[in-house]
Amino acid sequence: MWVCNADGSNTVQLTSYGILATGTPRWSPDGRLIAFDSRVGGEANIYTVDPNGGVAHKLSIDIQGNNMPSWSHDGRWIYFVNGEDARESAIWKVSSAGGHAIRIAETEATYPLESPAGQYVYFARKRRLPRARTDGPTRRK
Repeated sequence: MWVCNADGSNTVQLTSYGILATGTPRWSPDGRLIAFDSRVGGEANIYTVDPNGGVAHKLSIDIQGNNMPSWSHDGRWIYFVNGEDARESAIWKVSSAGGHAIRIAETEATYPLESPAGQYVYFARKRRLPRARTDGPTRRK
């Protein structure tokens, strides 16, 4: 993964895992970190890295197989998809420091993105864009 100026100058390589299954970069609201996912080691995990350079750190989460990170508007949470190898993936959130994950949407879902006010998380599901409250799960309809 690389970063650069808007005009393409000043490129800086942030990761070098040697595999194609690294991506979904998302800037933190304050611009201090980039969250991304990678299957380095064979399992999908979420990492954070300083965009000015440095070592990427695996986010310690109490569930495995996590990808597609997305920051909350205040940078306190990272929303993500869990279950890429399961029949139905779901949306979860974890503190941006890692720890215990909380399930947000009890339905098959991908591509989480928090609303600007932080009340909802929108996600893709079967060509639709449903939403779930950020404080807990919704029921499948």
